[in-house]
Amino acid sequence: MNGYTKENDPRSTPGAGGDDHFERQKREWQTQPFLSQVLNAVPEIILVLNSSRQIIFANETLLSRFKIHDGGDPGGQRFGDVLECRHSREEGGCGAARLCRICGGLQAIEAGLRGNRGVQECRMLTRSGDALDLQVTAVPLDLGANRYVICTFADIGALKRRRALERLFFHDVMNTAAGVSGLANLLVEAEGEQAAEVRVMIVNTAAALVEQIQSQRLLTMAENGDLTVSIKSIDSLVLLRGILAKWRDEGKTRRLNLVIKPDSVPVPFSSDEAIVSHVLNSMVRNAFEASSRGMEIALDCHAEEQAVVFRVRNSTVMTEDAQLQVFQRSFSTRGSGRGLGTYSMKLLTERLLGGKVGFSSGGIDGTVFYLRLPLIPPPP
Repeated sequence: MNGYTKENDPRSTPGAGGDDHFERQKREWQTQPFLSQVLNAVPEIILVLNSSRQIIFANETLLSRFKIHDGGDPGGQRFGDVLECRHSREEGGCGAARLCRICGGLQAIEAGLRGNRGVQECRMLTRSGDALDLQVTAVPLDLGANRYVICTFADIGALKRRRALERLFFHDVMNTAAGVSGLANLLVEAEGEQAAEVRVMIVNTAAALVEQIQSQRLLTMAENGDLTVSIKSIDSLVLLRGILAKWRDEGKTRRLNLVIKPDSVPVPFSSDEAIVSHVLNSMVRNAFEASSRGMEIALDCHAEEQAVVFRVRNSTVMTEDAQLQVFQRSFSTRGSGRGLGTYSMKLLTERLLGGKVGFSSGGIDGTVFYLRLPLIPPPP
């Protein structure tokens, strides 16, 4: 965390915290030393905001966590500034960006300003790429003629992470295990050609079960910083053909047309093949889930300015809300607790491979996810 910097101080803007009204409010709060002492004793981040959502007081927990010492003063900023939300530097600052309209933290604070107790979950991506899962509680406090809001920011990331992993892991593993069990029962009564087909299906389903377990292990190790990369030479088109072969049978089962675009070219590059394959498989899996029978899913790869670019396209356009939150850890269009696929793509690619994952969605192109990797990986 970089903490407060003078360059990011919103108090230099008209109507912000450097005006006389803000200074009077700050002096008014300073006449309540007992309240400050109590809030400084709390181990969670606490901010006191005025009616413009500017910080009047920040407790010692925040100052320590974000390394705000004597040379910096968060007073006059908004909560997204000091928590380093990546959208806080957009035009208008914290509260004005497009994503802010669905920010749980802002919703809780606005409830407090209306005189109600607001409690909301807030998912935030920081400027350094970290994902924060916070529970924001805002309660009103009236001093004289001024209304303030006391806000607590509780880190619920570990809890959300554990619940998400449990739901995702057990849901997917139980479904796959049930598939293996059903096929095994079918094999007992199958004969001849049908028995051979069922045996192949059992092998494929069991392999999918192992992959699900390995994927969760990979993600957990990456988040904990325990995963090291193994670099080798890779041919992009050979890799893409392997991905296609892996999903061909499921594509036929779902009546989906899975193809590699004819303008794809072989691009030699160096990276961790297991991680690259994991990211591409996640992209294809998402495309399968978004597609209906008869639709096409197109894969391609090409060279681009000292990089290799992979793309996975499906015809479905995501909703605007889904697009705004697609890489956040706990978000999913598949239901509560299922949003680790796209998050893991971004985490693994950007933290371990020095690459970039992104997407576009709209118009005749549908949804296109891309993976951009350097031809030569950066040093660790």
